[in-house]
Amino acid sequence: MSSLLLRALVAFTGACVLVVEILATRILAPHFGSSLYTLSSVLGVTLGALSVGYYFGGILADKHPSWRTLGILLVLAGVTTLLIWPLSLFVLPVLGPSLSSGAGPLIGSVLLFVVPCGILGTFSPYAVALEARFAPGHSAGRAAGNIFFWSTLGSIAGSIAAGFMLIPLLGIKLLIACIGIALFGVGALIMLIHMRKGRGIGLLVSCLLLAVSALSVAEKSEAVYAADGVYQRITVQDVAFSDHTLRILWQDRNASSGIHLENDDLAFQYTRPVAAAWTGREGPKRSLVIGAGAFVIPRMIAASSPDADVDVVDIEPGLEEIATRFFRFEPSPRVHSIIADGRTHVRDSEPYDLIMGDAYQATHSIPPHLTTQEFFTLVHDHLTDNGMFIGNFIGSTDITKTTYLPAAMKTLLSVFPEGRFYGIQNPSGFEVQNVIFIACKSDACVDPCSSSFKRSSDPILSTLCEREVKVDPADLAMHPILTDDYAPVEWLSVRQ
Repeated sequence: MSSLLLRALVAFTGACVLVVEILATRILAPHFGSSLYTLSSVLGVTLGALSVGYYFGGILADKHPSWRTLGILLVLAGVTTLLIWPLSLFVLPVLGPSLSSGAGPLIGSVLLFVVPCGILGTFSPYAVALEARFAPGHSAGRAAGNIFFWSTLGSIAGSIAAGFMLIPLLGIKLLIACIGIALFGVGALIMLIHMRKGRGIGLLVSCLLLAVSALSVAEKSEAVYAADGVYQRITVQDVAFSDHTLRILWQDRNASSGIHLENDDLAFQYTRPVAAAWTGREGPKRSLVIGAGAFVIPRMIAASSPDADVDVVDIEPGLEEIATRFFRFEPSPRVHSIIADGRTHVRDSEPYDLIMGDAYQATHSIPPHLTTQEFFTLVHDHLTDNGMFIGNFIGSTDITKTTYLPAAMKTLLSVFPEGRFYGIQNPSGFEVQNVIFIACKSDACVDPCSSSFKRSSDPILSTLCEREVKVDPADLAMHPILTDDYAPVEWLSVRQ
């Protein structure tokens, strides 16, 4: 019976480790982005903490292993897990603005997850010693094999449950609370059963008070709305700007969309060049927007013509509801929200008159598979004969430096050689800004220097000709073409 209980506990702690590891990427993402740096930092720090825990757990296991000590380890693991949430509220808002997207998640991972993961790491070698004690006929190898089998089985269950059920249903704070309370409760029960009368009560009470205090810490936020999405932290915030107020949709660290609260004017300038798709030419009847945001661009395309039909694809569910509640979006039978990956949707779709790529909002969290030559070739092949691709990219146009945007430019021009780039904030400067790429499948594309553009009442469209960033493909020789095999967008982005 003791051996079965021990294996169940090992499976439980193995599941806890993996759930905490997956949660770590979600906790860090709003401050540092969902980048390869974040994932690598969490994996490296977690494995490092576990290895230290294994080492000291082995030393502890040699000193007369007992259920009581096992209970103490679980109690400590529970308390330190509960402390992750309040510590993240104090530590990450400080680290986020002051550290790069490379160093930030590494330091944040060390500060938040080393201690709880290290304590959980002591559990397995300590359980091996107890397993050998309960089954004296088994060799050390057999005992270790049994424990690590059940631990790994629990880790598999935890990793699947976290992504498919626990995080979507509970959110980050509540899930951390459940894990911490479960570890603490099981450990406290084991201690109460096996400790000597009166001994250890003070430790349990102190730990319980600390745990309750940790759960009572609330996130300080002036947001209109804040919740964990399936993939990102979703926040709606009102920001005073000059003599008006902007309502901004944040997806993790990315200000992905926005509106003026006082009127229907576009909050972000980069959205205005989308109107190039119907300025001086027949407007698109069938469009695709990759990256939903607050449905500002889909609404704009749909309003351009009563015949315009718009597919909006995004992996984050719930954005249409948020756009309706907070951004004055009115659901329409001509605007279709599709929960899917942008690349797989393009691959399986019929050709579009317009494809708008708006999934590149950040400089630190860019989906690599949407930046490659293979993806843009897919886009090219899924445009109608007169179809247009418009992409919103962020970066510096300084092609003398090895950064993300010049590599993206070279990749785009390898597929759309007649395409043009337009700097929205400052076309002659090298600061990081929105750079719009406009290209057509056929050679005959839009002419921003034409009279139809010059006469536009929109200040961006009427000056789009002067905003062109002249790029000679020969000058991009030092930069790589991004491919499915080689697309180091995080490394290139952090150098901007």
